[in-house]
Amino acid sequence: MQDYYTNINDQLTYINSRNTMISFLTLVAHMFFIVCLVNAVSILLAKFMRRSKEVSLRRALGAKKWVIMYQHLLEVIIIGFTGGVFGIVLTYFGLQGMMQIRLYSSDYTIMAKDLLPYYQLDWSMIAVAFLVAICSTVIVALYPIWRICNVSPASQLKAQ
Repeated sequence: MQDYYTNINDQLTYINSRNTMISFLTLVAHMFFIVCLVNAVSILLAKFMRRSKEVSLRRALGAKKWVIMYQHLLEVIIIGFTGGVFGIVLTYFGLQGMMQIRLYSSDYTIMAKDLLPYYQLDWSMIAVAFLVAICSTVIVALYPIWRICNVSPASQLKAQ
């Protein structure tokens, strides 16, 4: 059901109430994203620290810190790229499902071709998704990579 307003004050009230809800939902989405990033830091830290003996052995045999850092950074970039591809595919199917729900809720009085511009991905969305996926993954991984590269080889090798 669509509301029709003949008064400008009613229209402004409706628009402002929608903007408040959108702002709230944007805030909630950002908070979920931050929680996911903190979780990713802990997962990557556990993953990298599990390999601390291997890294210590490589460092004791003469591997440079920057080589180990580059290896872990490349691994994280591949994880970010894979996450971006998975996210784009999931978003495509999610948008298709949302369009089908919109068609069903309108009792098919609206044509799918009329709704298609609202429920399709464009190249700028795809580029932003990849950029966010890779950049956030690299930023999240900086602390775990720094920790694994600064593990003392002597302390790990002495334990063996």
